[in-house]
Amino acid sequence: MTNSPNTAITRLTAAAIIQRSDGYFLFVEEPSQGRFVFNQPSGTWEPGETLPQTASREAAEEAGVIFQPTSFLGMFVTHHRNSSGVNVCSIRAAFAGEILPGAPGVPRDPTIIRSVWMSYDEIMQHRERHRSSAVMRCLDVFQSGKLLPMESLNEMDDVLRAQGGAGDASR
Repeated sequence: MTNSPNTAITRLTAAAIIQRSDGYFLFVEEPSQGRFVFNQPSGTWEPGETLPQTASREAAEEAGVIFQPTSFLGMFVTHHRNSSGVNVCSIRAAFAGEILPGAPGVPRDPTIIRSVWMSYDEIMQHRERHRSSAVMRCLDVFQSGKLLPMESLNEMDDVLRAQGGAGDASR
């Protein structure tokens, strides 16, 4: 792949939007393109997974929690140029849900600096340190209460589960 202005990568990701009973949201602090950013636990879809499974796996790996998605917030698209100059289109499926008791049986992602619970106001104060604009867009949909049932993803999840290709597609 060459790094021409027409080179693009599409990434399919899933995020876990988790709010405690006291109103605080679970975030992770991680390095991205030479700076430390805040993000919901999220990451790239892997072949054979459903999008809710991706969100659950990422919450386990990044935040050390067992996440059970209970509703779908929607798909959020962002564009940026990575450090190699490649155009990246990220399509993020966001899920609200709850933390189940216990510890996940997976190792923590060593690139995560820390997990942190933040109020909505604290999240707003650190807006310049959000990984992408999707961070606030997901929270705003969550705050609006416009949550969709998990069944709204059935057909897409069937296709993704059967998909044998890579999670990143170049064109």
